[in-house]
Formats: sequence, structure tokens, C-alpha cells
Amino acid sequence: MITGYPILDNLTGGFSEGNLITLVGGPLAGKSMFSLNILRNQMEFEVAPNTAFMTAELSAEDAETAMHKLAAGEGEAKRMKEQILFVDLLKYCPDFESLRQKIIDLVRKDNVKAIVIDSFHFLPFIDNYPYDKLPNISRKLKFLARELGIVIIITTRPNYQPSERSGLAGKRPFLSDLEYVGDLNYFSDVVLGMMRPEMLSVNVDMEGNSLKDIIQVELLKSRKSFMELISYKIMPDNGLIEEKELLDKHNWIW
Repeated sequence: MITGYPILDNLTGGFSEGNLITLVGGPLAGKSMFSLNILRNQMEFEVAPNTAFMTAELSAEDAETAMHKLAAGEGEAKRMKEQILFVDLLKYCPDFESLRQKIIDLVRKDNVKAIVIDSFHFLPFIDNYPYDKLPNISRKLKFLARELGIVIIITTRPNYQPSERSGLAGKRPFLSDLEYVGDLNYFSDVVLGMMRPEMLSVNVDMEGNSLKDIIQVELLKSRKSFMELISYKIMPDNGLIEEKELLDKHNWIW
């Protein structure tokens, strides 16, 4: 699966069938919109696969509305409606087994090839799982992606440690933060850490360039490469996210 972002695709080799992908970041980091943009980018291919967006925070209707704002004209909006399915996790997946069965149905009945599980931390049954049992969910999702030959993309917040760490470097998601979210750091094939500096009152970079509407995506884990930082710009009027550049490590905001 090609994300449609050349730098990211070059660094990761794309998302392969059977992969579990995790996007981790704090509130308003852009995780949901970034995953919606990846699904939208699939529309650029001549033969685009069916995809699904399963949300535990937005309603399915709100997620679909956000997606349609990304459409470049009525033709693309129509294709989105035909090829992207939206599922309200709070309504249809009260436990893990119902989530698992819904994923299987999407693949077998609707020929879905990529699924986003948005706001994993808000899944209604997560709070009922003891801490030491949460990795079972991550493990089963990884095995399910492999068994069905699909890509599963999870968006989630890290644990509460980032808010307690000092300096901007400490506010970036760390791979180890996912140990508290079902060991997603271990079971994920690719982990992307996301941060919007302006949400942390950082408005310019080290060279004085504006960071307004900028999302920084750090490659925390990948088989091909890691510890790279890519800059993206989100368009506030419609939510489109454009890839800007691979940042020089010497110019990272610390």
C-alpha cells in the first residue's frame, strides 16, 4: 500500500499486506486527518482498493464529512463514497470479538484491503482490560492483518508521560510510550510519531520559519529506516495534508 507521500513511502517502502501500522501523537496532532489523507491518496491509483475508516472518537457521519472535504470535485467525492466505508466503533463494536468480526466482514464481504482503527485509546472495551492483558489485543490485530492480507492502521495517543517530560524533545512521542498502549511498539511493523509544534506554543523553527499548520512526523520504527523527521502542512480550510520536506536532524526543534 502506497501512502501517496513520496518521502514517507521511500523511507518505509510503503505499507505491506499483513502490516500493523501505528500513528501515535497527543491531542490535535493530526492523526485522524493524516490517516484520512492516506485513504484519500489511494484514489489517485487507477485501480484503488476499497478501504475502511473505523472511528472510536468521531461519529461515522462526521468522519465521512471530513473525508468528503478532501475531495477534488464531485467525481472524486463520488468515488470516495463508493470505495471508503465508515464504521462507528462505539455503536457496532462493544468488545474485541465484535471488532474482529467486523474487520473480517469488511474484508470478505466488501473486499476491503486497508482499515484504519481511529482513536484506539477510546475503544469502549479498552478500560475493561487489565494492563497485562492489553497486549493480547495488539497481538491479535497483528495476526488478523497477516491472516487476511490487509493493512491495519491504528491511531492512538501515547501514555501520559509526554506531558510530564521537560523540553520540546520530551513532548515528542517515544516508541517506548506505546508499551502502555498494548505493546503496540512491539507488534507494529511501522510506528509514526506525530506532533504539531504550535499546539505546544512553538510557533517558529530554529531558523525563524513559521510552524503554523505544520505537522512533524517522526519515523520511530520501520524495517527500512527509522529516526527521520518529515514536515507536513495541513490546510485548515479542508484538512488536506501536503508533504513538505525531510528535515535535517541538525535543525530539529529541540
